[in-house]
Amino acid sequence: RFDAVIGHNALIDLDDKAAAATLIEDLLAPSGAVSLAERIPRHTQRLYNLADLAELDAALAERVRAAEEAIYADAGDALVNWDAEDLAVAWTDAGMTVEWGTADETTEVRVTAGLLDRWFASAGEGRPSYARRLAAELSADEVAQVQELFRRQLLNQVVPWRSRTVY
Repeated sequence: RFDAVIGHNALIDLDDKAAAATLIEDLLAPSGAVSLAERIPRHTQRLYNLADLAELDAALAERVRAAEEAIYADAGDALVNWDAEDLAVAWTDAGMTVEWGTADETTEVRVTAGLLDRWFASAGEGRPSYARRLAAELSADEVAQVQELFRRQLLNQVVPWRSRTVY
């Protein structure tokens, strides 16, 4: 039994966060405490807000926005299908008293060639890239237009990166 469990993004990739909460609660001593900081991917920076999409056809720009928003609305994706309230419910259901709050944060990120390559990878292991997600709604030529726009506008730029963390 543990007196305390402390974690940072310990649950973020888990498919069943409620099961993890129950497991952790079972490992705690009767007076034990859990302290977590979990970034909420659903509330992360949208890439379309980093670039000036006005250079694209207006209809294409709107489809880019919609395709990216669909990434964060995917109910089947355990990385984005939860919010702070969902975690609070999971811990309450596990028998814990929950005190929580969120903080919005902004950091600076340099958009490197490597980062752009990851965003626009056409294939790879694990999670689909941004380009692969866009390709669900856009043609290959349209994804290429977005990639060129991002490369032209963002390469080697330092951009504000917004995120939300639940504590």
